Amino acid sequence: MFLVERLIILRSIAAWVPTLSITAMRTTSFTIYQKAKYSFSAAIGRATGGDEPLVIVNKPGSTPTAATIACFGAAGCTAGSLTVLLSCKLYVHISLSLSLIALRKYRSLRACEKCDAEFRNEKQHEHG
Repeated sequence: MFLVERLIILRSIAAWVPTLSITAMRTTSFTIYQKAKYSFSAAIGRATGGDEPLVIVNKPGSTPTAATIACFGAAGCTAGSLTVLLSCKLYVHISLSLSLIALRKYRSLRACEKCDAEFRNEKQHEHG
């Protein structure tokens, strides 16, 4: 029973890690995109001397312009590239952490099996 309980705990850890990492990366990506969008909009507005792309987009009945496409495209590229770099680092960290957790669990399970085998041998000698 002890072995089954440990495997259930290990399995639940393994199930939650991808969910949490995806949530963290999506939140990070949207945050980077939002900040980049406002930064690029301000830079384009200063460079052109006209309205910022975000001001143009928020006007009712507006249509895409080269400035709005450039602003949103650059913000998406920035968020995408930074998110890829961060997710690779996060993946490596999670993989190493899970490997260490699995190794520790395996070693403790092997130790428990050894103790259980010794206990069974002692019980057999007492009754035998």
